[in-house]
Amino acid sequence: MQGLSYDVASADGTCTGYNIDSTTENEIIYTWYANTEGVFLFHDMADVYTPGKPAFREYTVFFHDELEILDRDGNPPMDHRTGLPSSTTAISYRSEPMRNRMPLSHDPVDSGEDISMSSWVYGDPAPPILRAYVGDPAKIRLIHGGIKETHVFHLHNHQWRLEGDNPVSTIIDSITISPQECYTLDILYGAGSRNGVIGDVIFHCHLYPHFHEGMWTLWRIHDRRTDTTGRGQFCEACLSRSIVYGYLSLSYGKTGRAL
Repeated sequence: MQGLSYDVASADGTCTGYNIDSTTENEIIYTWYANTEGVFLFHDMADVYTPGKPAFREYTVFFHDELEILDRDGNPPMDHRTGLPSSTTAISYRSEPMRNRMPLSHDPVDSGEDISMSSWVYGDPAPPILRAYVGDPAKIRLIHGGIKETHVFHLHNHQWRLEGDNPVSTIIDSITISPQECYTLDILYGAGSRNGVIGDVIFHCHLYPHFHEGMWTLWRIHDRRTDTTGRGQFCEACLSRSIVYGYLSLSYGKTGRAL
């Protein structure tokens, strides 16, 4: 519960520091103090397991309508290639438009999709990056929070069934999502799919103007344990392949990433 007072030691729900372990098979009662009239965000951050069923990594991905973005001078952002105003679209309240990833040179090699979307070259994109170890069971909760624009969610290298509970349902890797719609994508064979893909896998809106305007990010799939201390230490043992946008290249796996 955001914005209300509570005892952080007993009603926060986070098992950190001296807080009690919040794991339970029964119930825990939390107390908040509504001292002010208003609107407050309430959300569930519990790690929920279904008895008798395997655990899985759960992600929530939000698609939006076009954002009303201005630069620091109060003007619409400009596309450096065309000299025209550029729109901005987002995933989960963040955007990585291609106008922020201009080619490093005039060599056509530097404008390829395997370069322009590489975290090794440009750093991580702004929208949240999903993380997993290869083979982890995974579900994506896909939500369209807008009211006017349709999108097409496309996840590279992975598939799911159109009807999750139907074993003979059509297998797809893209789905059209209209305003106010929601889907659960139960990823077949888990993170990395059947062929065990590791590295960075892109997902994006398949309407290419939206893609170009920032509606894309990555699912980072590790093949071994990573440093989760937050120190960002480089580790020779973390050498791994990096698959970006269907291309294969050699890169060093990043450490210091919390999973």
